[in-house]
Amino acid sequence: YCPPGAFLMGAADPHAPEDERPQHRVTLTAGFYAAAHPVTQGQWRAVMNTNPSAFSVRSDARPVERVSWDDAQEFCRRASAVVARPLRLPAEAEWE
Repeated sequence: YCPPGAFLMGAADPHAPEDERPQHRVTLTAGFYAAAHPVTQGQWRAVMNTNPSAFSVRSDARPVERVSWDDAQEFCRRASAVVARPLRLPAEAEWE
């Protein structure tokens, strides 16, 4: 569980990349739950019937990779139906 709160997001360094400036205060008004571990290849295959990963040694225990944002959205939609509760990707501020 990630409780609501506030933090400074972005870089204070004037030499930081432009897309990381300016630093600004972000307030998360509601708490949310986040998974403790990345989605594994096994979990992805169980929901999507595919494995887009390109690891030289594929393993159900390794994180899935080479997944587009659209694919991740579809995974959340399908997995939500399996667990009977809404699942979604974190917003940028939640990820930070």
